[in-house]
Amino acid sequence: MDVYYLYRGETFVWDGLKAAKNRAKHGVRFETACEVFFDRAFVLEDASVDGETRVAVIGNTTESRLLYVVHVEREDLYLRLISAREATKREEKIYYEDSR
Repeated sequence: MDVYYLYRGETFVWDGLKAAKNRAKHGVRFETACEVFFDRAFVLEDASVDGETRVAVIGNTTESRLLYVVHVEREDLYLRLISAREATKREEKIYYEDSR
């Protein structure tokens, strides 16, 4: 079942079951993951899989938690979250080098 979440005027959507599994595995709530899209220094990375265009955002939450969030854009209507986790050391390096 899809969950629709409005945050700072932007609509985010995700599968509720997938979000619960993601939280259990990575300790990240999708509601929290939405915050990275408003980090002024966020970095985008290609995260495409099997021909589906996916984009990863590396960015900070309001509590300065650096996350790696994979999403797809759906017809300029909303962002569909696929996964969210803590950024790896490699991703941290990309974020901090790119935001200089």
